[in-house]
Amino acid sequence: MPPINLVEEIDFDHALLVAMYEEIANTSDIQPQTTISYEFNCPRKIVRELSTSLPANGQAAARNAPGNWRYVSTEGNEAALLKILCR
Repeated sequence: MPPINLVEEIDFDHALLVAMYEEIANTSDIQPQTTISYEFNCPRKIVRELSTSLPANGQAAARNAPGNWRYVSTEGNEAALLKILCR
């Protein structure tokens, strides 16, 4: 199965695969490089980051304030999430 961000139409099987990957990441010893929480406005197709966390120089850098709303690009992770979440 191709990576989720390379799929034109995201069907139930692809959405399920993404959910499984997320659950594996949440329950395993895998340490993410970056953690981002998003808020989507489906009717307007806009997104904003609610929080961001990434390790830098052995310390965790974090932002816990919502960012500005912006339109979701037509490609990439946010576009894939929009397709899954906003049916």
